Amino acid sequence: MGNFVAPSYISIWLACCLVLSFFGSAKSHSAEVHPEVVCPDGFELFESSCYYLLSETLTDGYNSRNACAINVHPGSHLAFIESRSIQTFLKSLIMSRESTVDFWFGLTYTSDEDHLEWLDGRPLGNFTSWDRFGVFDEKSPCVRLRRRSDYSWNDRPCTGHEFGSVCEIEKTQAVTPTPSVTAPPAPSPQTKEAVFKASPSNMAAPTGSHHLQSMSALSLFRCATFCLRHNNCASFNYKSAEGRDKLSSFCELYSMHFPDEELSVKPGYRYYRV
Repeated sequence: MGNFVAPSYISIWLACCLVLSFFGSAKSHSAEVHPEVVCPDGFELFESSCYYLLSETLTDGYNSRNACAINVHPGSHLAFIESRSIQTFLKSLIMSRESTVDFWFGLTYTSDEDHLEWLDGRPLGNFTSWDRFGVFDEKSPCVRLRRRSDYSWNDRPCTGHEFGSVCEIEKTQAVTPTPSVTAPPAPSPQTKEAVFKASPSNMAAPTGSHHLQSMSALSLFRCATFCLRHNNCASFNYKSAEGRDKLSSFCELYSMHFPDEELSVKPGYRYYRV
């Protein structure tokens, strides 16, 4: 009769540990898979946004405010340079492309003297990067990255000068690969209005206790985006600008729905319910 060697408790314990370790490792790896953030073609990812240098199409300051959405990607806009790190990144990106033009970005003066804000209506904040000329005045309501000033900020009149545009799109809006050929296409920003029910033209919600916020907005899509991002917004008024003066486009957010009979006559405005 052959010799039989009984497995030791230690051997059995080690075998069980190896099996559990294998399955545990497989489960851990499968749980750690994250979808990749993808920028639209030609955009460069940095921190929370994707950036694009539009240097092929030169525009004046007013037309630059729509140039990104029209010529580059729907939903993109002139960049908001709100920190030293973004300023440094964009300067490096421009220099790496060996560009020979200046670039508009999304800072402007309001109608109030010496009051600067981003084109989505937010105040300038603490970071600035003006060149040696400093801030001029409200008569120069468009701002560029000036090549001859090491791409520091320099404000200019919005007409009479044509530069490139620094475009930005938040990475949460970035295009992701289509899962399969049978998947329905994602709605484009042009169909964003379909999410809202519009009132008759020249009719608007009355300003009162339910008014949340007012701001300039470059488009109906931007105004709708402001409402969707605001926790308490249920509806909004929007007034479209005429001509090149996009600063006169206006957006008013409200915390409730108003029936048509409660709307008031307000020329140029239209009311939208979420």
